[in-house]
Amino acid sequence: MVIIGAGMGGLTAGNILIKKGYKVLIVEKQATPGGYCTNFKRKDYTFDACIHMLNGCRANGLIHDILKQFNAENCVEFIELDEIFHWVDSINNVDFHMPTSLDELINRLSELFPHEAINVQKFYKRNLKISKFMLAWTKKRILGKIGISLRYFKSLIRFLRLLNKPVSGLINLYISDPALKNIMTSLVNCFGLLPEEESALIFLVGSMSFYNEGTYYIKGGSGAFSQAIADLFVKKGGTLMFSAEVIKLLFEGNLIKEIVIKDKKGIEKKYSARTIIANCDVTMLMTELCPLGTIPPSYIEKIKSRKPSNSAVLIYAGLNLDLRKYNLPDYELWMTWGEEKYHTPEHRQYILNTADYSNLPGGPITIYSNVDPTCCPSGKSVLSSLFFATSGPFEKTLDSNGQRGEMYDVLKVKIANQFIDQISRVLGIPDLRSHIEVLEVATPITLKRYTNNRDGALFGWEMTPKQMLKNQLPQKTPVPNLFLCGHWTVPCGGVSTVMMSGSTVSRIVEKYLKKTRKRM
Repeated sequence: MVIIGAGMGGLTAGNILIKKGYKVLIVEKQATPGGYCTNFKRKDYTFDACIHMLNGCRANGLIHDILKQFNAENCVEFIELDEIFHWVDSINNVDFHMPTSLDELINRLSELFPHEAINVQKFYKRNLKISKFMLAWTKKRILGKIGISLRYFKSLIRFLRLLNKPVSGLINLYISDPALKNIMTSLVNCFGLLPEEESALIFLVGSMSFYNEGTYYIKGGSGAFSQAIADLFVKKGGTLMFSAEVIKLLFEGNLIKEIVIKDKKGIEKKYSARTIIANCDVTMLMTELCPLGTIPPSYIEKIKSRKPSNSAVLIYAGLNLDLRKYNLPDYELWMTWGEEKYHTPEHRQYILNTADYSNLPGGPITIYSNVDPTCCPSGKSVLSSLFFATSGPFEKTLDSNGQRGEMYDVLKVKIANQFIDQISRVLGIPDLRSHIEVLEVATPITLKRYTNNRDGALFGWEMTPKQMLKNQLPQKTPVPNLFLCGHWTVPCGGVSTVMMSGSTVSRIVEKYLKKTRKRM
């Protein structure tokens, strides 16, 4: 079988299937594995492209249990974090450290907002059960799902009531204090949406998992994680082809019989395959790789009408100073700043439409070197920050051939300066710019170039109620031997969830192969 894309979903599926005795080829367009789960190096500094934290790395956690399926639970060192982030809200004058323990979170919030203490307890008590129900339900097959539904019957009813609700519709049932709402829904920011937009259930299962299963980073960065799994896949007998691109899927009737791959030398070769797992952009897959007429028009229209998640602008800085000596010991520092007029959905949309980052309402400042000192020499620091973006303003700077040129470079420099000015101000380091030894900027164009994701999307589809859960793309496609994994399919974006999709698709594919073998 062939897997298109060596992202975390594809690598997971490949490792599981190799262990079960199948021959597997993974084809990856880039020179390294991992997709967004990767590192890059500039001078003495190693930067994580996108990943900030993982959930479920301890025993019985989601990632741990998936890795255990192919004996990889000890493939890297996971660093357990003391807190999820340090939340500084200058508008509401709140300084709060978000703990990784749910009991501790409830206690801290109850002390900080005593008038909401009972409501805080109700919120987490009830919704913890819903998230446990959702996770347990996804791990079971038909009979197991029935048992879980009966066991968590009250949670099932609440789950059904929340199917079409955004996060704001959930939090408003319990909490009235605006500053408390901001803290309790802060993890919505991870997915580039507002509480009025993101699916309440996706938010619940994602945020609760950090408290239930631990919060971690990876020693050596996320690239060390994806590389370890890729190495294991090859060691166990899998074939992993880098700098190679699947350019066509060849059909015989309603089945894919061969794929055409262009290798790094530009040579095209055909490979036969009984099954294909696509861990790649689903729009490109269906409209470019599959020949015209092989995919039902209704399915293509459904994909084209779905909205991808936001992309992002990311700033990476290597500093010749130790930020801990500036009273900045935090790993994840999430700050809101600026005038109140910039904290509106309208201003956020203005930034998305114009790529003008001169008046950010705030954002995450991640100091990777505070949790993983291997990313830079002693006495130096690695800092990263981001704000969400759309590809439109950046595409306007490309030349007539769609290539990056002077206008694009000018915009990147402008954005870098805007970010550094604001970060310097909020961190209280006026001369921060003079300490920058390395500065890199990634845009939606960068993210699309390295991942082929539609519009440089960070999380697959936008995680709204209209597109998630019962409305998400299933892993089976209209082509019987073509299957999906990754963030464009069930369950959604995020490292643990795309690994879950890889695990699930391996079972679906194995079932398909056994079923078709009986017919032969």
